[in-house]
Amino acid sequence: MKRIFLPFTAFAAITLALVPLGRAQGDKDNAARSGYTNFKAGKYDEAIKDFNEAIRVDPDDPANYRNRAIVYNKKGDTAKAIDSYSQAIAKKSDDIGSHLGRGSLRVTTGDYKNAIDDLTVVLEAKPHDAEARRSRAFAYAKLNQLDKAVADLEGVLKDKPGDTAALGTRADLYARQKQYDKAVADYKAVLQQKPESTDIYRDLAIAYEADKKPADALANWEQVLKRTPKDVFALNRRGAIYAAQADYPKAIADFDAALAQDPDNEQALQQRAYAYTKSGDVDKLIGQYTDALKTRPKDAELYLRRGDAYSAKEKYDLALPDYNQAVELAPNDFKAYRARAYALLKQKMPDKALADYNKVIQNKPTDEPAIKFRGYIYTMLNQSDKALADYNKAVELNPKDAGAYLNRGNLLALQSKLDEARADYTKVVELNADADTAKQAQDMLAKMKLVP
Repeated sequence: MKRIFLPFTAFAAITLALVPLGRAQGDKDNAARSGYTNFKAGKYDEAIKDFNEAIRVDPDDPANYRNRAIVYNKKGDTAKAIDSYSQAIAKKSDDIGSHLGRGSLRVTTGDYKNAIDDLTVVLEAKPHDAEARRSRAFAYAKLNQLDKAVADLEGVLKDKPGDTAALGTRADLYARQKQYDKAVADYKAVLQQKPESTDIYRDLAIAYEADKKPADALANWEQVLKRTPKDVFALNRRGAIYAAQADYPKAIADFDAALAQDPDNEQALQQRAYAYTKSGDVDKLIGQYTDALKTRPKDAELYLRRGDAYSAKEKYDLALPDYNQAVELAPNDFKAYRARAYALLKQKMPDKALADYNKVIQNKPTDEPAIKFRGYIYTMLNQSDKALADYNKAVELNPKDAGAYLNRGNLLALQSKLDEARADYTKVVELNADADTAKQAQDMLAKMKLVP
């Protein structure tokens, strides 16, 4: 994703020319005049020496500290620039130029709270200073004080109603606040002035997606791809919408186009596999993976994906060799262990499946699906205490996993702990589980003569 909200690029200019370099006044200020001349000529080290001399001659004049700070900033020495601004402020607490300079630099260093303090001083003296207001809005946004950030941008827009940077940034903030109608209105206002802005069409598409308006989102992804037809992110997002609408041929075409630009793109690989599986054309997907392996025979991810495709067809005997190869090529990729464990379980090899699930859980002790399946294997192996411990942990990690409650209920029923089993079966029904899981729970309750 290129961006969620505008990165306040307009603020970058502030750090290049924070305040005009003060021209020295009077014949006595030869050092300051020389500093200005050297600065304009790009001789920054000489300029700093000049301003140091001016400070030695007149240590109480804040302008020389401020001008030296500008030179330090031009050299890229932010810490010394901030320190020099601070020295200017120590000489004159209401030195607006120094507060603006220091505040803007503090924004760039992530010192947002202190930046806000500086920029507030500026805005109290100059309430219409657009750059100070933009910078403070950025700092507020970074601190997640979005209402205050929006208020500052509204201040900018009051003085400059068509300011596209402020409109775009306010739109981003509205989107973060899930005020999508307001966000869309601001994005469209930007488009009126910049009708070819790919970024704004992208932001509109994302806002419409978040607002569950897929038709509008599609229209804007079309505009993005009209301008940047090889945009992998846009292809993936449009493909995902097509897949959600069960238009699998169009979805697959978009994912194929994304993979043509980025063959290892994880999102496109996963979503294309999903689209092929839902369309029933898994054999074509397997063929594509097989062709790819001819030129990339050491690609563990391709073996894993082809194994997943075989598993989608319930051909676990064909999936296992691919999973084995994936594990051999990438022994630290625990996705392969998880996939192989499930295939081994389906092939009635619980001991081997248990070993793989143990590896997954050792790597991630909070992996709820792996813990649940391990509990199921322990049940198969008549290790009831270990099974119950895993089911308890699975339910703790994911209280909405109906499958974990069903498995635990089955185990408790086998142990004749009927009240606890009833509670678990009832929970499955309450969770609105998928039809098969819910039916199993209802059947068990019926047998126990406690149909909800």
